[in-house]
Amino acid sequence: MSNKKITTYVLLAVSILVWGTVAVKIFKSLDTKETVAPPSFRREAGKTVRNVKLLLDYPDPFLGETKSPPLIEKIREKEVTEEVADMLPDFGFKGIIRLDNLTYILLNRDGEDIMIGAKERIGDFIVSGFSEDSVVVRRGRRSFTLYAE
Repeated sequence: MSNKKITTYVLLAVSILVWGTVAVKIFKSLDTKETVAPPSFRREAGKTVRNVKLLLDYPDPFLGETKSPPLIEKIREKEVTEEVADMLPDFGFKGIIRLDNLTYILLNRDGEDIMIGAKERIGDFIVSGFSEDSVVVRRGRRSFTLYAE
């Protein structure tokens, strides 16, 4: 029975010590005499500012190897002149449809879906080839590749 009393008194003293420490920390943080100045974001003379770049060649946490990111080339957009704009197809490629042994191309022209076969004509254009995700149409000597929408 004396062991239980000693354990109780020791635990009571430890809990008073812990809660006293917590109370002191809280009251010190409420003291308004000491204020922290916000960090200064002004540039000092003579210091240069670096451009920050996101590095994508970090090690994979699961595989443990470093992979270099694929190179992405910027595509230059050419201005479309009125002359070239008149030559562009006025329809979009939606996909292909296979029925038995025949394959048809699904095009969208003015909100209407059109199903045509290879080497067929649509307006001034002739379908010269196609794949799962693109179709090549020809108008005169110029050919255009349309990708699925």
